Amino acid sequence: MTGVQTCALPILSLIVTFTTFAIGYLARPLGGIVLGRLGDRMGRRGVFLASIFVTSLATLGIGLVPTYASWGIVASLLVVVLRLTQGFCIGGELAGAITYVVETAPTRAPFVCSVVFGFVTAGVALATTIALVVHGGAGCVLNPGAAWIAVAKGSSKPDVCPSDHLRLRQRRPTA
Repeated sequence: MTGVQTCALPILSLIVTFTTFAIGYLARPLGGIVLGRLGDRMGRRGVFLASIFVTSLATLGIGLVPTYASWGIVASLLVVVLRLTQGFCIGGELAGAITYVVETAPTRAPFVCSVVFGFVTAGVALATTIALVVHGGAGCVLNPGAAWIAVAKGSSKPDVCPSDHLRLRQRRPTA
């Protein structure tokens, strides 16, 4: 994520990154409650489509947030707000999708629910596979820009690998 690398200690940067990632999951139950209630009052389809749209905008926003080096703490806070928004809306999406398919096909409720959850799981599996291919093929933790440049060049390892630089810096003797 851009904007999250806020400290010099790699372990603290990792903890901050995981915390930012987890914040989106913590917002999901609240999103399910609030958007579920809105879906009951205003119609599930409209709320469902709006939550998909807002989730997409939040995801795009996370990708467009400048780095911490250029915007400072504002970049980090913006990523956190966008993750909260994303998690909130995803919580409403899943609850809304399950309710919508059950109401649409009540006689086949177990099957349609399993289809929804199957596609959610397939999406996570696909994203994980892509991440493993991109990061595993590069052989190190890297920034996404270096990975895509390496893919475009047909190389399996990018020219610039931040973890290599970090390891080299840590091995230098201190004076």
